[in-house]
Amino acid sequence: MRRLELIFVLTAFCLRVGVSAQEVPKEITDPIELLRKASDAVKAEVIQYNTTVQPFGYPLPRSPRMEGTVLMSGWRKDGPAKFKYDITFVYGEASGGEQITIGSDGETYYLLEHGKKKVHEGRDHSVFGAYTGAMRSFPVVELVKRPPLENELVSGTVELQGSTRVGNEDCREIKITYRGRQGTEALWYFSKKTFLLRRVDIATQKSSEVREGRQVMLADMVLNPKFDSDPFNLQIPPGYEKVQPAP
Repeated sequence: MRRLELIFVLTAFCLRVGVSAQEVPKEITDPIELLRKASDAVKAEVIQYNTTVQPFGYPLPRSPRMEGTVLMSGWRKDGPAKFKYDITFVYGEASGGEQITIGSDGETYYLLEHGKKKVHEGRDHSVFGAYTGAMRSFPVVELVKRPPLENELVSGTVELQGSTRVGNEDCREIKITYRGRQGTEALWYFSKKTFLLRRVDIATQKSSEVREGRQVMLADMVLNPKFDSDPFNLQIPPGYEKVQPAP
């Protein structure tokens, strides 16, 4: 009887080991395959995430760190069809700073300067004025292209660099050297578990003396978040004043 019990226990253990072995995902070694999986993973009508954008390079950049939230949907020829970025500019080690909201519902473009309680509204990007650079560098717009990461799949030399940890996630690191963009390369970090983007470092070598770049951290990404009303519409808080022209 005891012999039969021992055989049963050993058989059950072997079956569990077999099942566990089958559940271990195969490590992807082809960077193009990894990019395709990352593209498929982020396909959505609307994308929302929290982000920190830190400039780097030499000479030491004077631009501030940017923190906040990105909300994007769809694609037009030069960027997201609809978007809303809540941005806080942080200088040095200080906490907090100037706060703005930049957005578009697909027709109207708007800028809210929260410190001044002013609202700017127009028909194109010119309404952003001095904040146009922030509008371009704050989001990772490649995530809402059709298909996502389209340029990364076809427009450069792609190399798998290895593994690293970003926040609390293990990620695969891909290096892309872009054709037609002299001196521009990027390191993309995708979650091993979900294939969602967690970080990207992009830099351009302007000359032997000048290198410009930014590191973008992404967290709490939500695909197709639910809202009670259109989140891209301009919503003017009480006490704000509509003004022209753009800052």
